[in-house]
Amino acid sequence: MGDRIEGVQEYQIGLAEPSDLAAITELMLKVFRAVQGKTFSSEGQNHFDNLFTLERNQQRWEQGQKFWIAKNAQRQVIGVIALREASHIFALYVDRDYQRQGIANALWQTCLNFVMNESIPAEKVTVYASEYALEVYEKWGFVRMGELQVSDGLEFIPMAYSTPVSAVQ
Repeated sequence: MGDRIEGVQEYQIGLAEPSDLAAITELMLKVFRAVQGKTFSSEGQNHFDNLFTLERNQQRWEQGQKFWIAKNAQRQVIGVIALREASHIFALYVDRDYQRQGIANALWQTCLNFVMNESIPAEKVTVYASEYALEVYEKWGFVRMGELQVSDGLEFIPMAYSTPVSAVQ
């Protein structure tokens, strides 16, 4: 595991290993169901359940998609951010018992650091934000790239963050 995070409790952030994928999948489903899943249609709930299975996350891993995780002192996965295509966040979840302790921000900063240090840094980082997470993304400097959209029952707002690289070019 990598960097330590200061705060109420001690956490560590690092790249996930294949052995972490089951815990990552469990966390994604747990947080979604507790927070967002209640507001989505049954179609959206079913679609999410099909998108975030252990098998699908293993495929993502094998395709080179990145998962950074936060682990608590007991080595339990309590947060995850996942990146595809080197610049699109496709998942950001923190266990509800650990929210509002800076974990999501630390995961985002780790992800952004990776994007900025690639051989060809991305000009933008994109995300399809749920309404639940909208305020957090806006606080980090993401801007809306469109209105609320619905696809397969999942509601989201397309957003983008302009990296420092885009300001230089």
